[in-house]
Amino acid sequence: MIRLIRTLARLWNALCELDARTALRPAPAHVRK
Repeated sequence: MIRLIRTLARLWNALCELDARTALRPAPAHVRK
């Protein structure tokens, strides 16, 4: 279970980094916090 959480956290961080790099267009409303 903890391994799954760590994997999800790693994927989430990768997605956030990728999103920050490709911030050419504004993020959708549901992505902004």
